[in-house]
Amino acid sequence: MMFSKLFEGRYGFDAYSIMLLLFSLIFAQTNYLWVLSLVCLGYILFRAMSRDRNKRVQELMKFNHILARYFFFIHSVFTRIKRFFTFHKRRIQERKTSTITKCPQCSNILRLPKNKGRIEASCPVCRHSFVMKT
Repeated sequence: MMFSKLFEGRYGFDAYSIMLLLFSLIFAQTNYLWVLSLVCLGYILFRAMSRDRNKRVQELMKFNHILARYFFFIHSVFTRIKRFFTFHKRRIQERKTSTITKCPQCSNILRLPKNKGRIEASCPVCRHSFVMKT
């Protein structure tokens, strides 16, 4: 009853406050960063007790934007790693039937049949034709 009137008209807690709380709990475990933990807790209370909802919503939107960019970066890194290993796995599987070469014009990676002698290959990207011994 008493706490419901305390938070009446106030902003309250959101995802940004919870993330700050987690960081403050992590900082509280270290020798010298416990002061930073107290600062985080003070800022969390300031945000929760604030009546300026527009400013707190803007802060939350900035936090969500930064978090989305972070997750996009992590996703792109894992995608690149997956592509790298998929490419090399396929290259190892096809090493007896195909040879891998680069286009002399655009450096695009091409897969050509192995043991066919001299063949004329054309790059599907730049349409450059060249002769190569496989």
